[in-house]
Amino acid sequence: MAREMAWDDIKALEALLTPAGASEDDPTFAPKGKPIVTPASIGHEHSKGKHEAEKPEQVDPDFEVGDKYGRLQPEYEILYNQSVSANDVYFQMSGKDPSSLSCDTMVLRVKLPQTESVNDIKLEVKPIYIKLSSPIYFLALYLPHSVEANKSSAKWEMDKETIVVTMPIIRETFI
Repeated sequence: MAREMAWDDIKALEALLTPAGASEDDPTFAPKGKPIVTPASIGHEHSKGKHEAEKPEQVDPDFEVGDKYGRLQPEYEILYNQSVSANDVYFQMSGKDPSSLSCDTMVLRVKLPQTESVNDIKLEVKPIYIKLSSPIYFLALYLPHSVEANKSSAKWEMDKETIVVTMPIIRETFI
């Protein structure tokens, strides 16, 4: 029958395992081997070389974070489109899933109330970011996926006062 160890039993075991004359502060009896992993040791500076996708050269120096003229940030949403056939839906044999990794295009819908004309809107699409400006609104954001900027298209929905930007997603090949 097993019994629980009392405090005195634990101290007796410690005395038995600790060499004579050793103290708790003695560095020769500190644990050796791999360093201890703590929450503070997890992060970008501790994992150099592991994340190849995070390259500082992907940040564009022309990208403006904020608006220097005090314009409002419009309401926007990012949607994903996926080309699927009946075989994909019913047989699920193509390997596509509902995640954004299987999507073909990214659609950015930006609501621009009080915008009178599409000529008032300036739109700049780059592979990693998009900038939109008008006399009232300013939007600059990095995209969650790289896109083909030269194959992107925009459509103005006048009745909804919304611009819809459709951007084909660049898929990287995995080896």
